[in-house]
Amino acid sequence: MSLLSRPQSAAALSEDGLKSASQRFSVEIIYKLSQNEKNIPKIVGLQNCINLVDLDFSYNVITKIEGLENCPSLKRLNLQCNKITKIEGIWHLTLLETLMLQGNQISKFEDLNLAEMVNLPLLKALYLQNLDGSQTNPVCSQPKYKMTVLAALPLVMNLDGERSPRTTGYMEFVEEVLKLTKSGTPAIPSGSEVPIPSVQPWFPPTNETDLFLQWKANPDFVQKHQEISKKVDECQMLNHVLKENIEKGLKMRSAGK
Repeated sequence: MSLLSRPQSAAALSEDGLKSASQRFSVEIIYKLSQNEKNIPKIVGLQNCINLVDLDFSYNVITKIEGLENCPSLKRLNLQCNKITKIEGIWHLTLLETLMLQGNQISKFEDLNLAEMVNLPLLKALYLQNLDGSQTNPVCSQPKYKMTVLAALPLVMNLDGERSPRTTGYMEFVEEVLKLTKSGTPAIPSGSEVPIPSVQPWFPPTNETDLFLQWKANPDFVQKHQEISKKVDECQMLNHVLKENIEKGLKMRSAGK
């Protein structure tokens, strides 16, 4: 790291830097924070970010997962493209749902700490490489990589952008077919028709010409969309914090009685 980059990363992680990056007047009400591509070598300065839900430290030079002790509300952690060699420092994040570690330097199954990761009950998405095989960790080249990870983490629904067979019902289907095969009963009776349900598209078909005309007639459409999305995110985060504060207040009231 050059001398010129050090002040930049240090300033970014100062309290004023965090407030500026998140556009908040207090670090205690920062819910979403992005500090990517700042040549940051270490996660520091988050000790007062107690309500942080979404953290992005991707594309830096971080070598160790640490500094998250006071971020118990974290649900999404993006440490993509750093220099991390081991998964650690996150076992207290019991609300964590998504962990993104593509493009790091994790090389062995032992460094995944799969036995400890079971302590993350809400973890649904784990990324150690992209769906197309890019930004991979060396561990992804190990034999039976996906089978080993999914066997150790049965609650994970999304590994590297690919849905777990458990979430699609394939595992139950295969087990049922194997049972029928072993018993000598054909899985599908001869001559019978198998109904295949129609699949609804994710998005309704759109006329590209109409979409272009709509965009052309509203040149600030993208900017307004971004502003609305940001406000929706802020409302969701505020609702999350208010809910927690109400629960804490009710507990304190009950304890006072």
